[in-house]
Amino acid sequence: MSLLLERDTKLKKSEYENLYEWALQEFDENGQEIGSPQIPTDLNLWFTSTEIIYKKKIFKDDYPFVESQRNYCDESELIFINLKPGVVKEDDKESYIFDDRSYSFFGTDRKIDKFNMYIKKLDNDNDNDEEGAISLGIPSYESGGDFDKKIEEDYFQINLFLNKDRFDSLVKSIERKAVNHIEFSATFPGFYSDWEPSTFYGMYSEPIKILSNDAEQVIDIPEELDIEPPKLGESFEFHLEVISPTIRNPVFEKLRDEED
Repeated sequence: MSLLLERDTKLKKSEYENLYEWALQEFDENGQEIGSPQIPTDLNLWFTSTEIIYKKKIFKDDYPFVESQRNYCDESELIFINLKPGVVKEDDKESYIFDDRSYSFFGTDRKIDKFNMYIKKLDNDNDNDEEGAISLGIPSYESGGDFDKKIEEDYFQINLFLNKDRFDSLVKSIERKAVNHIEFSATFPGFYSDWEPSTFYGMYSEPIKILSNDAEQVIDIPEELDIEPPKLGESFEFHLEVISPTIRNPVFEKLRDEED
């Protein structure tokens, strides 16, 4: 598999060490810098659901050579959610769209259009399972063989793990049609942006670059710098809000329906 990237990405020491020690920088084919240095961001980034689907699978696998597994039947459940960046906020005067910034992977300027979340139920009998969220993603690549080649688009996914009680409660709300949409925010490793001033709204203005956790996304790191730049992975924290159906909000409908 070969990722479809148009730029090189290198780690470099900062010229402004009082602000940040290092950054990731993109370069074109002629070795010229593209855009500003990108540093890890620890901001909560917001997403809103555009589609929510509950899936329950019942399956039977036949293992004729394993006596205990013969005619074994099992089931699995998950909640699939399509997401868009941004969330609707309200103040005393109006509703407005907040944090609908653009996202792209390092190595490309393609805007990511595909954001998905899978909510999965933990096994309460397993004490080692913990609730939490994990991010993963991969830039576009070519799949298939010589006769069935296909371009897979840039893709970002969140896996959210909830205990049985919380998962079942959410499913009941979905089945009762008591969920208008879901708002999700998290702080993940692997998200980068330009250095931003410490004003609240200014902190949510810059585009986001993503460093994939796929092994094919390679960063050029000078030997003298003993630094491993953060990649997509487990969240430091997350927030999920379930919004019930309310009076029609044209601002939310704009966020949900507008083309990226």
